[in-house]
Amino acid sequence: MEYNIYFRTYIDLNRQKAPVIVLGALWCPHRNAGEMTNKIGEIKKQIINNPNSVLGWTNAHESNRKVILSIVDWFFRKDCLQFNAFVVPGRAIPENLTLDLHKHECFFEWFNELLGSSLKPVDKYHIYMSLKDPELKESTTKLKTVLLQNFTGPELPPWIKINHVYQNDIRLSQLSDVLTGAISYSFKGPSANQTKHDVVTMIRLKSGHTLLKNTPESETKFSLKVWEKKDKIL
Repeated sequence: MEYNIYFRTYIDLNRQKAPVIVLGALWCPHRNAGEMTNKIGEIKKQIINNPNSVLGWTNAHESNRKVILSIVDWFFRKDCLQFNAFVVPGRAIPENLTLDLHKHECFFEWFNELLGSSLKPVDKYHIYMSLKDPELKESTTKLKTVLLQNFTGPELPPWIKINHVYQNDIRLSQLSDVLTGAISYSFKGPSANQTKHDVVTMIRLKSGHTLLKNTPESETKFSLKVWEKKDKIL
């Protein structure tokens, strides 16, 4: 099989509130990516008459509440789409961590926790990273190396290509951004933004999970792992 993986990060290190780091990945079979992209455009056109409007977690508000909720609902009805997230809550964030995640070894460990165990030697993977995270572009080689180190036996490692794209141009990246942002919101607690509250509520209802703890290992549609270890940065 060949897969597209749309990777996003949400980072909030404000220790006066509720710091949290979330790494999210939306999975889609490569052969279905065009169809799924077109469907998101159709939903946008039907509701707001603009298939090219840009949706994301930071701009979730009342004016686009209906379209975001509709796309999230659609995600849960599409068997070919899966999402998994890796969360580092405030209590597990190293004290000297900075926003330049690529400078810290623990980030690569977290990235591997998110994706490494899910890769299979016989498959191909296109990983899409947003250019909103420019520091990750500098670490492309190391990110691939971290994933490939899981394969040390006689089998050939999986084929992996990391692409850096503008999220505004990739509708499935926008969906990944919304889902990743919703996880961060659930850890940070409620705010005055009713749209974000409604999106998180819908995800909890559709997934059957609180979004605050590990999901069962058998979960494949919407899985979550919460990191409890406090790393030392070397």
